[in-house]
Amino acid sequence: MHDETVIMATILQVSAAVAALVMVLQGFLLSSYTSIQGHQDVRRPYRDAAVACCVVVGLSVAVAVGAVAWLVGASGFWLIVGGF
Repeated sequence: MHDETVIMATILQVSAAVAALVMVLQGFLLSSYTSIQGHQDVRRPYRDAAVACCVVVGLSVAVAVGAVAWLVGASGFWLIVGGF
């Protein structure tokens, strides 16, 4: 069986990496959205994707905060692993 501390440290690292990568994609989507001139139907997919990126970044940060909380002494190992 693996040590729970190693698992939580790995979840923290992966969650932070996912949040960083999605933020790069979000920056691309937002710059594309602002530079496109035209009807709302043309811009809507970029806006929807940017909102989805915000949700993914928020969830990744929440999982990372949960992992840090567990590492400093809070319980809820399986809840955080399930959130990941």
